[in-house]
Amino acid sequence: MYLSAGTARRRANNVKNKRGHILFCAIGVILLSVIQEGFFNYARLFGVKPNILLVFLYLLAVRLPVRQALVAGVCTGLYIDILYSRFLGLYALLFMYFAVFAAGLSYGPLKENRLWMAGMAPPFFILFGMAESFVVRLLMMYTSGTAVLYESYGRHMLERILPVAFYNLLVFAVLFFPVSFAWRKLDPEQKTLYC
Repeated sequence: MYLSAGTARRRANNVKNKRGHILFCAIGVILLSVIQEGFFNYARLFGVKPNILLVFLYLLAVRLPVRQALVAGVCTGLYIDILYSRFLGLYALLFMYFAVFAAGLSYGPLKENRLWMAGMAPPFFILFGMAESFVVRLLMMYTSGTAVLYESYGRHMLERILPVAFYNLLVFAVLFFPVSFAWRKLDPEQKTLYC
C-alpha cells in the first residue's frame, strides 16, 4: 500500500516529534531531580520541600492519553526509586497510579483547558501526599515491627501533607508556562501532549 507524500511526511514528523517529546521528558526528569536535591534541600518552606517531579508528571499526565501517562509515571517513579527510595518499585507504582488517575480524569476537551489543570492540581497533590504517606508509613511499620501507623494524623496532615501540597502548587505556577511552551515548540501542529 502506497502513502501519499503528505501522509508520509506527517508520519515522519510524528516519529521525530515523539522522539523529541521522549527526550524532553527524560531531560526534564533528570534536570528537575537535580534542582530538587540541589536547591530545594536548602529552600525549604514550612520545613518541607516540594516534589518537583510530581508536578512535572502532573503537567504531562493531564494532557497525555492514559497508556502514555502510565509509561511516564512508571519511568519517573522508577528513576526516583533507583536514586532515593529504600523500596524499589514503590514510587514507580505511586507515580503510575497518579499519572493514570490524572490522565483518566482529564479527557477530551479538558486536556487543553488550563483552568481544569489549575483547579485539579490541589486535590491531586493532596491525594498523592495522603497516599504516599500512608503507603510509606505502612511499609516502615511492617519493616520496623512497630504497631503505630500515625500518632496524630491531623497533626501529620497539617505539618507535612498540606505544606508539601502548597509548595507543589507554587512550583506548578512557576513550571506551567515554561513546560507548556517547550512542549508546543517541539510539536506546534499538535495540541495535545504525546510522550
